[in-house]
Amino acid sequence: MRWGVACVGWVLIGLLAGGAGVAEGRVEKPLTVALGGEATLVDPAGRSVDLTVTVGCQPGHSVVLEAFIYVTQPGFTSQFAGIPVRCGGQPRTHLVRVAAFPESPFHRGEAFASAYVLLLDRKSGQTESGNASRPITIRSPRARPARV
Repeated sequence: MRWGVACVGWVLIGLLAGGAGVAEGRVEKPLTVALGGEATLVDPAGRSVDLTVTVGCQPGHSVVLEAFIYVTQPGFTSQFAGIPVRCGGQPRTHLVRVAAFPESPFHRGEAFASAYVLLLDRKSGQTESGNASRPITIRSPRARPARV
């Protein structure tokens, strides 16, 4: 039993040390994409949610061809929302507002988010893509302080 726990520990250390893709605030891989685990309803009617996405890409000759995020809940998919990607060598976290279709508003509870980024290197003509998908929780809108 101890052997199994030790092996799992070493694997986790290896992943954290070498496979994370972002170290000391710098991008090691050409493109990294990560999603936050919670979204917040913008209004009680469920017209949209705010969700964070972190994108890291190397500066240079990259052109953003596609960068979007969407959210699904049982029975429907949201509209696509653009991610304002700027490649500068540092990962940047963006708060993105994702709109629901009028006939199927968001509601509190479990959901699934997916983000996709496609870059073009002008010099080489090669493309690089990155994506992230994960379960998320949609929370109620935060109460605004009352005015006095």
